Amino acid sequence: MLFNKKEIRKNLVVCLVILLIACSNSKTNKEGDSVQYDIPLQLLVNNVDIKSNQTTQIKFTYDFPFYTPAFTEFSVNLDETLNDIKIELPTSSGKPNQKSLNSRATEQVEMYAYISSASESASTCVSGEKYGPFTISVENNNQPSSVSPAKATATKPTLSIVNAGSFSVCLEVVSPIAAKADLDGVSINATSCNQSPDDIDGIWTGTYSCTNQGTSNDGGDISLRITQNGYSASYTDGEATYKGTVCGNVFEYDGGVEGAYKETGTFTLKSNGSALKTSSWKSTIDESSGDCTDNLVKSGS
Repeated sequence: MLFNKKEIRKNLVVCLVILLIACSNSKTNKEGDSVQYDIPLQLLVNNVDIKSNQTTQIKFTYDFPFYTPAFTEFSVNLDETLNDIKIELPTSSGKPNQKSLNSRATEQVEMYAYISSASESASTCVSGEKYGPFTISVENNNQPSSVSPAKATATKPTLSIVNAGSFSVCLEVVSPIAAKADLDGVSINATSCNQSPDDIDGIWTGTYSCTNQGTSNDGGDISLRITQNGYSASYTDGEATYKGTVCGNVFEYDGGVEGAYKETGTFTLKSNGSALKTSSWKSTIDESSGDCTDNLVKSGS
């Protein structure tokens, strides 16, 4: 069953509590506009012991307030996020370790980030959506000064996970120096959806045709099962799995078969209840690729 609290969300979209920006300083976010938000982590990453020359895993689950609008685009501004990171070096007799302090200028920290649904938190560090590596440089003032790359853009599967409202994060950090670290918040640039999601949950059947390069064209009958939770949706097509976001009558997704091909596309619900699905796929094995069109109807319609 479609879970939808979006009428409440629509009334509160201009004043997100998740922002560190005061409501009086925020501006109306028209659909298609990208707005910078600072998401507070509220002590979720606090006083973490970073091991020296070992992988340190930092895991936590984040819950967006129920009135948070769905994101159609989402990127983490890592340069801005550095301002929310605080680092303390090991101390001896209450004083910083000077050897560690002096060596910091030429040494760098490497980090990976993984994201999964909250229900899969136990395996986030293994099978979550992976981002990185990110290289963080730290100056002699004990604070991070730069990061490369400076931005991480969410894939459609990650958007689907985030838009479900609750998600798990795993950060893997490798530092040449032991330290304690706080991460107070994350700065993002995001575009939100100001439309309620249409109900596309169910089994869809129809026909498809693909015009391919590097392999023969194909087509035939198709049946796929879409599972929807508000703005978040996923579906399976044989061995292939896809995830994405539903904004209004449009479902944008990414997926494919691991080790075989990747595919991205759009599912559009028409006013008569049928649907048009278009996608592009590319092999991860060779140079073959293709463009596909599906004409679908919902079973039981």
